[in-house]
Amino acid sequence: MHNFKTAFLVLLFFALAMPSLAANIVGTVTDAETGEPLVGANVILQGTTRGASTDLDGKYAIFGVKEGQYTIMVTNLGYLEQSTLVSVYSLGEVTMDFQLASSTVKLEEVVVTGKRAETGSAERELQERMEASNITDAVAGEEMSRMPDPDVADVVRRATGVSTQGGNPIIRGLDKRYSKVSLNSAQISGTEPNSSAVSLDLFPSSMMSRVTISKSYTADQMGEYAGGVINMNTWEALGKTELSVGANMSVNSQSTFMKDFQSYNGGGLDWLGFDDGTRAIPDAVSAASSPIIEGGRFGGYTESDLVPLGKSFTNNWERTDTYSMPNQSYSLSLSGDTKLAGKQLSYLVSGQYKNSFAFKETETNTYRLQMTPRNYYTEKSYSHDVALGSIGSLNYRLAPSARIGLNYMINREFDDETRTLNGYDSDHNVYQQNTRFRTIIRTTVTSQLMGSFAFPSLMSSNLEVSYTHSRGFRDEPDTREVFYAAETENGTYLLDQDDNASGSRAFNELNDYTNNLGLDWSLRPFGMDRDLVVKVGGALVRRDRDSESRYFFLKNKGWSITDPYLANGPEELFKDENIFEDGFQLEERRGNNDSYEASRSIDAGYAMLETQISRFVRLNTGLRIERFDQEVSSFFVGDEDNRFTGNINTTDLLPAMNLTFSPTADMNFRFAASRTVSRPDFREMSEYFFFDKARGTTVGNEELNRGLIWNFDTRFERMYGGSNLQAISFFYKYFDHPIEEITIPGSELALSYGNVESAYSYGAEVELRQQLGDVHDVFSPFFMSTNFSLIWSDVQGDSIVWRNGESVQNIGAILDRPLQGQSPYLFNLTLGYENAVSHTLASLYFNVFGKRISRVGYKIGAKTMANVYEMPHPDFDFTLQQPLGPNLKLKAAVENILDPEIRFEQDGYPTEVYKLGRTFAVGISYRM
Repeated sequence: MHNFKTAFLVLLFFALAMPSLAANIVGTVTDAETGEPLVGANVILQGTTRGASTDLDGKYAIFGVKEGQYTIMVTNLGYLEQSTLVSVYSLGEVTMDFQLASSTVKLEEVVVTGKRAETGSAERELQERMEASNITDAVAGEEMSRMPDPDVADVVRRATGVSTQGGNPIIRGLDKRYSKVSLNSAQISGTEPNSSAVSLDLFPSSMMSRVTISKSYTADQMGEYAGGVINMNTWEALGKTELSVGANMSVNSQSTFMKDFQSYNGGGLDWLGFDDGTRAIPDAVSAASSPIIEGGRFGGYTESDLVPLGKSFTNNWERTDTYSMPNQSYSLSLSGDTKLAGKQLSYLVSGQYKNSFAFKETETNTYRLQMTPRNYYTEKSYSHDVALGSIGSLNYRLAPSARIGLNYMINREFDDETRTLNGYDSDHNVYQQNTRFRTIIRTTVTSQLMGSFAFPSLMSSNLEVSYTHSRGFRDEPDTREVFYAAETENGTYLLDQDDNASGSRAFNELNDYTNNLGLDWSLRPFGMDRDLVVKVGGALVRRDRDSESRYFFLKNKGWSITDPYLANGPEELFKDENIFEDGFQLEERRGNNDSYEASRSIDAGYAMLETQISRFVRLNTGLRIERFDQEVSSFFVGDEDNRFTGNINTTDLLPAMNLTFSPTADMNFRFAASRTVSRPDFREMSEYFFFDKARGTTVGNEELNRGLIWNFDTRFERMYGGSNLQAISFFYKYFDHPIEEITIPGSELALSYGNVESAYSYGAEVELRQQLGDVHDVFSPFFMSTNFSLIWSDVQGDSIVWRNGESVQNIGAILDRPLQGQSPYLFNLTLGYENAVSHTLASLYFNVFGKRISRVGYKIGAKTMANVYEMPHPDFDFTLQQPLGPNLKLKAAVENILDPEIRFEQDGYPTEVYKLGRTFAVGISYRM
């Protein structure tokens, strides 16, 4: 630590004391039509991290430029980009003046010697990556348009060192806890009940201009950081007038045209992704004077009072045979600009609709201690998914030095599932048949107001202000479940009255609200004659969540379990005449962990310095301070005063340093070190539980604490030929008291969370992008992109303190295991072909990851519950794009060509096994 401090002070001294050792580029940027100086124009040396902004007189200066030939690029909102070549000699000064034409002027009237790659292009992504202060990877919108991947979750798994699990990113082997998601650099709300993570499968890839993965920390980022941050950049209104429409259709080998596809009678608006009230709690039940339960009943209600309440629920329990149609999706986008109060206003609106079907058959097994069989089932899932997405963007230029932007984005997914489960339940020594109808509606709504203001006379400073309001909703209305049981597999199945889930109706609702205010002020305290930028700022984040669950079921009060009447179908059993005092009677199961409320606040401030130490070395260093306060209260409705509360309050100092050595304009050696933090999610501190018949119960731990992470990174990267790249990275991370998922010993399978003593993770990443024509002319139509990651990790410590309510236990941790979710290797390969004449574009995509822990086991003495691993399953996809004219394009794809078995194992025994089927898709798009 002493050596680290010494090195930091030496670097800081040189940053402040060393003069520039190379040449300077200076000049003026003006309006080509009026001759007026342009304030805040960006002047950048392409392929480097060097650049400047113009001052009040339109003047700029780039200091410390190494000898060589460069392309200098000038951009300004509302004006056409302009570029030209410039030769620089040591200790000299080059004057380059620019006149920019308004973007409303026809291109033929402007002479442009070059052009910076467009936003969303792969070349632009590489340029920005090379110029970034920290270690980043990215997937450009141009690349995403070629992929078969409909959402961001599928896209990011092709990036170096990234995989996904259930829509959540795993960066460098670290699960969703350590891999954060932001939208246009702002924190947003999630919809997942068991974590605060933002599920990437909610966000269509077509709405993103770029997805960036930051892998080394800088002080202007939020401090909850370890694996990295995935930042989704939406398309912005840039003033280009464009209209595009698209339609896509696909079939799946397992589900499409399936004649015995299962469903049930839902609502009339299901096809639009909305419930029309069919699944709502009946008004009579909602209006009940007291939901507090006495002996399993509504408090103060007699048995006769409960009869009409039981009858108020719809009698909708039967499966229906239907026919699954091909999957469909449609999109529409419009952009342009206009004048408002004489100022330029650019706009963009875009929308997308998807309607799809899926079928999955899963072999599910659970085991007791020492891996003795417990339960085994065959699960058939029939799902109907409707997804809606839209985005609106406005950019308004108030003045040459000021602009404001407004983004609005909404994404909604309506997932309606019919599931059947057949198998053996050893807990009750019976064979079971289970049917479940489950609808999950997830919605995210994000509004962002952003402002950018240049103050050339105030230390050539620039102020960025943003406010983001994000809402996440998850509604699970009227999940119905019924179990039938028999003593033998081929015996008579009667209603299983011993199973608490039989005849149940669950209603779950989650609301998550996030407000994020950010301010970033960049300034040059020594003026334009020194290449030194100081950045200060901060963020205020307020997040509130409430989750409520109500669980009703019809309890048999009169019939014997041996009565043949109980072999009837559920709609025959639960019809109105069978709901009376001595028949089926409504009960509500409640507990102190049915619902919870939570709040989180983060107050952060930072100071960051970036400077060119010498002609070869650039430094970015800073310190962030974050005060964190979180409280979670579990309760049941009707008795909100009786709460179980967990809270955590911390203040952390989070230093960061990124050092870049660039011996040439197209080459970087990067070094980074930082300390960051990991904090418990709301759900993990709550006594609220979720029960699944096949997978058990998940419950929180009040005693969780935050963990600290030390991060060390290095990378070599070289960009050449415009779009070729070579990169190799190494990283090491040390975790102090990280949070891990654990299994709680007992007669029933239960999952929870605990702080282990420590852990570490390290690895290497290699990336190569190559136009094969640079190797030999015969390969000129072909290109390749590949990346490979090797990752190791280990969890240290022999016990985990776990507490829930009054129960406190020391849970033994299995030693010598990797972190949950970490794969030992990740591999991606893309092979592409592009015909220069016909513009045919074909791509093959291959992806695979090594086995990873999906559920952590435990060990106490001789008792062992092994870890559950997700085994490798290679993914192989193909896409083909063919222009049919200047505005029309055809796209075809084959996804999951190998259709591998997706397998989860526990000590070599299967816990889940299923396939997803092959998908064949074709789409057409029109752009003008």
